[in-house]
Amino acid sequence: GSTGRAKSDGTYERNLISELCPPGGMKAEPPPDQMRSFAQAIPNLNPDLICPALLDALEDGQPWIIRAKALCVMEICINVAEDVLRISS
Repeated sequence: GSTGRAKSDGTYERNLISELCPPGGMKAEPPPDQMRSFAQAIPNLNPDLICPALLDALEDGQPWIIRAKALCVMEICINVAEDVLRISS
């Protein structure tokens, strides 16, 4: 559940991004099932905590595969935000 996330120190969000953007794997994108779950959770996540976690994944020195996965996650965030805006207008 979402209990306690209002006072989050960002640990939940960092862990979520770490799970979506691990250094291993054969593909440069997170698994589709994890991306679907994340897309459903986006409206309930704090962007002030998700964005820094994504930016950390893009830092110089990170393996290319982590950066590629982070870009996929960012794309999902943008797509969900556009959908929310389209629905609300």
